Amino acid sequence: MHRASLRRRMTGLALLVALALAWPQHASASSSCFTATGQCLGVFFSNYWPLNGGLPVFGYPTTTVNPEVNPDIGATYLTQWFERNRLESHPEMPVPFTVLLGRLGDERLKQQGRDWTTFPKANPAAPHYFAVTGHAIAPQFWSYWSSHGLDLGDPGLSFQESLGLFGYPLSEPAMETNSSGDMVLTQWFERARFEYHPLLAPPFTVLLGLLGNEVRAARSPAPVPFYESRDVEPERFLISYYDAINRHEYQRAYNYWEAPNALNGLPPFAQFAAGFATTEFVELTIGLASGQGAAGSVFADIPTVLVVRHTDASRQVFFGCYTVRHTNPGIDPNPAATLWRIYSAKIQEGPATATAASVLPAACSQ
Repeated sequence: MHRASLRRRMTGLALLVALALAWPQHASASSSCFTATGQCLGVFFSNYWPLNGGLPVFGYPTTTVNPEVNPDIGATYLTQWFERNRLESHPEMPVPFTVLLGRLGDERLKQQGRDWTTFPKANPAAPHYFAVTGHAIAPQFWSYWSSHGLDLGDPGLSFQESLGLFGYPLSEPAMETNSSGDMVLTQWFERARFEYHPLLAPPFTVLLGLLGNEVRAARSPAPVPFYESRDVEPERFLISYYDAINRHEYQRAYNYWEAPNALNGLPPFAQFAAGFATTEFVELTIGLASGQGAAGSVFADIPTVLVVRHTDASRQVFFGCYTVRHTNPGIDPNPAATLWRIYSAKIQEGPATATAASVLPAACSQ
């Protein structure tokens, strides 16, 4: 017998787990750290941050890199928060879109209960008018908007690069009180809030609001992640195993294996832990699990792809199958025998440039 969960098909043909359950909380040697917040640029964002605006546009990092759900589409991405924005890692996207910005202007307005689609519109004849939202960029802000942008490789600084950084205007300029308590001329954009400070000397006449801080502070506290125990379906068990690896909880991970034997080839613990010395994190992709029963035990075979990123930013791809098993209740008096454990693993290295989908086994041989 095997559990019904073994028969269900994952979303598409594979379940990509960017390990929303875990992320190692350290920065690589190439990251920049800031005493102002005590945080470091995540390895995925250490190049993006300075090339696309740096401190004036994004502010200091305020969190480590963590898996978070994107509120616009409901998918989970590796995310880092900054004072003025939120950066997401999208390795599935082509360069230069492997890092995307949060739509924090839109999100903050929603938190305030303000529907920007109901705001008064601009005259279509106004300069810098955008029909898609019905708003025009104010003269006080046009120079800043058009002189900053993402590095998309366009000659000079293009309109698309500015649009990519800030997005479309969502409001007309109006006097509002900012998070510091100052009444300033303000205009909202998809990814930013512009504030006009005429008493400040250039280039500080226009400042960006601290939307990253404001959005995070207004959110409900994130629930404490539940790290799955081993008495759940086998897919979750394998996710939990790599949760332990990515959290550097190697003793916990080691305990997920059956005792060392000739079949699983499990080395002594010290050697096992040393094997992850240069591992930044492991991205796990699993396919359709299959199960079988034999001699009082339940076995599950799980097609697996492991994309390993190392602290030196190198990448390795491994694929194959894990076999996990547990003893049926009543067969073994030891309660721990009914928990899943890794029975064996047949994993081989693939091309470093391979995608998970291209090497994911369709099934595991029995």
